[in-house]
Amino acid sequence: MIQLWSANGELEDTLSPVEINKTIPLAANEGFSRLGVEEETWRVYRTNDKNFIVQVAQPESALRETIRETTLRLVAPLLMLIPLLFFVLWLGVRTGLKPINVLSSAIDQRSPHSLVPIELGGQPQELHGLVRTLNALLLQLRQALTQQRDFIANAAHELRTPVAALRLQLELYQRSTPPSPEASENYAQLDAGIARITHLINQLLDFAKSETHEQPGQRAYTRIAIQDFIPLAVERHIALARAKNIDIGVVHLDSCFILASQEDLDLVLDNLLSNAVKHSFEHGEIDIAVEDAGATISLSIADNGPGIPEGERSRVFDRFYRILRADPNGRAITGSGLGLAIVKSVCDRYGATLSIADRQTSGQSGAVFTLRWPKEPND
Repeated sequence: MIQLWSANGELEDTLSPVEINKTIPLAANEGFSRLGVEEETWRVYRTNDKNFIVQVAQPESALRETIRETTLRLVAPLLMLIPLLFFVLWLGVRTGLKPINVLSSAIDQRSPHSLVPIELGGQPQELHGLVRTLNALLLQLRQALTQQRDFIANAAHELRTPVAALRLQLELYQRSTPPSPEASENYAQLDAGIARITHLINQLLDFAKSETHEQPGQRAYTRIAIQDFIPLAVERHIALARAKNIDIGVVHLDSCFILASQEDLDLVLDNLLSNAVKHSFEHGEIDIAVEDAGATISLSIADNGPGIPEGERSRVFDRFYRILRADPNGRAITGSGLGLAIVKSVCDRYGATLSIADRQTSGQSGAVFTLRWPKEPND
């Protein structure tokens, strides 16, 4: 509402977009003020001229309604844009972090034995510093592991000569000493000790070989028919098995092919069979089975020993870890604690898995070692 007043304070004219049946009095002072009219508050602005006075008035309820409508018109589009803004922000962050996610996934999918450098090609410039640092760390780790492996291999090689000389001296001692029960017992104890040392040296050499940090394709890997290697491995352990009257039998033999080196496969089979013979009771049975399991081959070796407690099964693959136990005659079962560690190391390099379970054959105790090895791709 716009009012025109005379200089004497008389209302001359009123202009309003809507009909208002109220008379708004003249404000006492120039400028903004509030007037109460019939229990309603009006916002008033008065300006004076020489000959007349102009006063503009508006009810505060109408002012609040105008503010509310204006706010809704401004805010509603912004509220509708918020989901779009969040989506654009999410898309930008996701796109920006994609190279890091790709790098993280590539590292996560690597084998624990893969220490080859990460390629800089395809990496954004911002990640080159990180990749170079990781490659430097991988190089240092590779060098440290190589030095460790070489030390173990060199130490084992150096020990072979004195141990062989010790065995020769023992044989000469036996020949030069008059036979007697006491001498025979001493000789047997010394011979057993030398045999244990020789076995440990051989396993240290095997362990150094198994710790080679190379992937299939980086050295001579061939297509191997695993069923052809089982009889050869059994033949190498027949003498030890017969000494304990243990029967080694092949209960199932599928035709399966894997991609591996013959040396690695021999390491796995020899250590698993040696472990089975060592821990089986006299007059026991060892069953071997090779089955086609789709994408993998399943090789299981079931012994006839005391078995492995469930709480110990994850630890028997640790280096030098042994479960102290005796056979039914009270003799301690000796070992270096490296055989299963060697098998696990080879399996990790090929992406194979090794599990342990109780033997389920009725009336027989023992452990079943099941190896699942990826099949040759073209098989």
